[in-house]
Amino acid sequence: MAAEAEQLGLIDQEIASAQEMYKKGLERLPRILALQRAQADIRANQASSRAQVAKNDQQIGETKLQLLNLRQQDSESANEDPCQRCAQTSPNCGANCPRARMCWRGPRSSRQSPER
Repeated sequence: MAAEAEQLGLIDQEIASAQEMYKKGLERLPRILALQRAQADIRANQASSRAQVAKNDQQIGETKLQLLNLRQQDSESANEDPCQRCAQTSPNCGANCPRARMCWRGPRSSRQSPER
């Protein structure tokens, strides 16, 4: 975008110079019009670049929000009772549950009694 701003500055000078020469009869109108078209193209490119930057910023913001939501969900699920999590995801939670060893409600054979 800095290069486009520099190009605009140069084209502005060239247009001003060409218009002065046109007033003196030393320049043709089609050249001035060509310079003005080039100026308009550069401005359109600048606007397109700004729009793309805004779109990228929006996508970054949305991605950050999704990441925050995922982290919050992960934190909430880490604080849940493993049996509760298992019951939510599997209707067959019970003796064959892979999480039964972590769960105080697991089958008696997999429960570990606390050592004293």
